[in-house]
Amino acid sequence: WWRTAHVFPNGDLVAQVESGAVLRVDARSRLLWEFAANSHHDLDVADDGRVVVLVQEPARVVPAFQPRAPVREDAVAWLAGATGREIDRIPLLQTLVASRRTGLLDALRAYRASQRGPRRLDVMHTNSVEIVRAAPRDGHPAFQPGRLLLSTPTIDALFLLDPAARRVVWQLRGEFRYQHDPRLLPNGNLLVFDNQGAGETSAVLEVDAKTGRTVAAYRGAPGAPFCSRCCGRVQRLANGNP
Repeated sequence: WWRTAHVFPNGDLVAQVESGAVLRVDARSRLLWEFAANSHHDLDVADDGRVVVLVQEPARVVPAFQPRAPVREDAVAWLAGATGREIDRIPLLQTLVASRRTGLLDALRAYRASQRGPRRLDVMHTNSVEIVRAAPRDGHPAFQPGRLLLSTPTIDALFLLDPAARRVVWQLRGEFRYQHDPRLLPNGNLLVFDNQGAGETSAVLEVDAKTGRTVAAYRGAPGAPFCSRCCGRVQRLANGNP
């Protein structure tokens, strides 16, 4: 199935297919190109047409993370919009190491140690990528155009990647748990689909990116709690409602 899709002005559509590929089709569903890789969860399209997508490498040892334990390292891949050709790839674990994000790395190591079976390999399970298109008017200064907002639910963390510098420039572990689909709002706050932060129920949160504090929340109606234990998306409407 198609996990995420983007429609171009001419009717073309680019989609991340959960079986591990990115496709571009025209308005008549004719295949224009296919990027065959272990892609997953999410993609975004830059203003110049380039496509950024989450991919996962085969299991291997990343010595700077753990010297003998193999993991499947997540990466972001940039594709040419017209052809689907891969332009660049940035491995995320190695970038966290180079960026000296000790807190996130320690949390990922602890997560791996707590798991059994295949979950031990998928330490990051990165589930969202969004291109920052404009600096928010009153937000955290790290949110600059071209940077990538990413979500790692295994350790309940968000982080911001500077692709040009190939380093992580901001991180947040807030009140959310196993979150999905963080989105930067014009006021500099983040809209987050919080799957498990309220225990047996879920929430849509507006979070201050500078402090991590929740400034607004939707948790459902009395007697009818909102719940999605895994997966989910959220979008701000034109009238300001999520």
